[in-house]
Amino acid sequence: MNHAPIPAVVRGVGRGALNAGPRTAGRLFSIARCSVRINIYSQELTKEVVVVSKVADTGRTYHGIRLYLHSPDLLHHTAEDDDRSAVTFWIPQARSFTPADLAAVFRRMADLVEGINP
Repeated sequence: MNHAPIPAVVRGVGRGALNAGPRTAGRLFSIARCSVRINIYSQELTKEVVVVSKVADTGRTYHGIRLYLHSPDLLHHTAEDDDRSAVTFWIPQARSFTPADLAAVFRRMADLVEGINP
């Protein structure tokens, strides 16, 4: 499957601006090709799903749904050593894409999975 690149224009100011640095601060620069695809292979899937919460430095609390991925036991020496890979879907807090919209996407994904005949 081919994915079209997603053009982006990013202002190089402020925290999280692609580590633009002082030389690009305030200037616009363009990312010619930017596409992201995340593959999670069937061998990595687990049934472990949890709700996570994080308080931002603004004081606002964000919630997400985290799916832990399989990881060999030999990588974890103690119960406190939980640096397993995971995928976290942060619950949207926007009018343009709501928690109900995200739930509908997950339901659609489930419908597609259940409709596949292996």
